[in-house]
Amino acid sequence: MFIPNRNTPRWIIFLIDLFIACTSYFVAILLRFEFNPPADELEFALYFFPIFLGVRAASFIIGKTYAGIIRYTSTQDAQRIFWVIAAGSVLFGIMNQVRFHFMDQVYFIPYSVIFIDFLFSLFAMIFSRIAVKVLYLELKSPVKSKINVVIFGAGESGLITKRAIDRDSKSGLNVQAFIDDDKRKSGKKIEGVSIYHSTKADE
Repeated sequence: MFIPNRNTPRWIIFLIDLFIACTSYFVAILLRFEFNPPADELEFALYFFPIFLGVRAASFIIGKTYAGIIRYTSTQDAQRIFWVIAAGSVLFGIMNQVRFHFMDQVYFIPYSVIFIDFLFSLFAMIFSRIAVKVLYLELKSPVKSKINVVIFGAGESGLITKRAIDRDSKSGLNVQAFIDDDKRKSGKKIEGVSIYHSTKADE
């Protein structure tokens, strides 16, 4: 199967993130009011929506959530998304306080909606990137066509080695297990890969 090597244009990633943000906003409203929001709450939500979308778009641009190469998504990308989403949600809370104390003593949107939107947006944006990464790696180099290997050492260097193998779609290798002398690590897993004690490896 032909897999394009070109990276997804940044503007497409940006639009996808905006779509996720919009979806999260309305899903949060529906969940908060058990899929039957009162007319006045829905009116407030629609009134605030352009402001919400503007804040999210600005935060994505400032935080450059669209800048990473999706098929190489890392923990750093997840952290960037977390802080960008969190910053926008905090700003919504501040805007609520400003309106309540200095305008008409009414919130733009309930804090529960802000919280639900934060969780849903964070999960959806990170999951979408991980899903694309996993799909790309599987299509580029299916597990069935790879050679199973083990890594000696389940410490930091072993984890770095595993990640280097996973990122290199041309390596033709699949990390099957870790072997380590530390009995405390035996039976545990690192990123889904089991750790075995060296004595078992000799059996």
